[in-house]
Amino acid sequence: MPISTAIVLAAGRGTWFGTLTRRQPKALAKVDGVPVISRLCSQLVAAGIKEIVIVVGYLGDQIMRALGPSHQGCPIRYIGSDDFARTNNITSLALASAYRRPIVICDCDIVLETLPPAWLDRAGCDILVPVRDLADGETGYVLVDDGGDHWSIRVNRNPEPEDASVKKSLSLYFIFDAALTSAIYDGCIAAIHDNDLDLYYEDIIARVAGSRVIATVDMDVAGYQSFEIDTPLDLKRAGDGLRLLKGQSVVQALPGEDR
Repeated sequence: MPISTAIVLAAGRGTWFGTLTRRQPKALAKVDGVPVISRLCSQLVAAGIKEIVIVVGYLGDQIMRALGPSHQGCPIRYIGSDDFARTNNITSLALASAYRRPIVICDCDIVLETLPPAWLDRAGCDILVPVRDLADGETGYVLVDDGGDHWSIRVNRNPEPEDASVKKSLSLYFIFDAALTSAIYDGCIAAIHDNDLDLYYEDIIARVAGSRVIATVDMDVAGYQSFEIDTPLDLKRAGDGLRLLKGQSVVQALPGEDR
């Protein structure tokens, strides 16, 4: 049965945006005129998601007003986080631990050209992760081909961009097994109990995945554009990329800080 629930993490401050997030959360930053979280929710609904759970924190009331109680007919439930300023996203995910079922876990700041419905119903694997090539000097969470098409999730601190066996994850995880979902939640809760608040939920997924079957979708091979929005320059690149797909001219200036 396809995944029907998506957990969207949107509590963070977005400090790399500087003054751009002084008066609005990063989730409402616009790419090609559309807030990144609205675009993501639209794609989730179009793919077949029936329920969206959004964890909000910094200026979360703005997100709640912008999206409302539903999006394109799909109900939205909001969960408030009080710890977004002092912890990483394990606390946000732990707050959604009532949803112990197959789920999509995603950060609110990813911009995708497409999110195919087939990603919600991937037979033969426990986890599906869209990936892309590493950029020069890029670090972060990656998928590593350990041989025989067996992938594992790791933190990449010494990037080797020419290594084809290492791919950057897009902070988008399709978890098809309810027991694995529960193990991820329990791992987050245990880390919080142990005061390991510097961890991210990807650390927990890497811990509990073990011998689970992890499949990847290579966005570069598939020809799909994808962007992770961490800085104002990322906003411009994503907007330019989407406009080029539509045959429109790119915007020369970076987004204004007071927009």
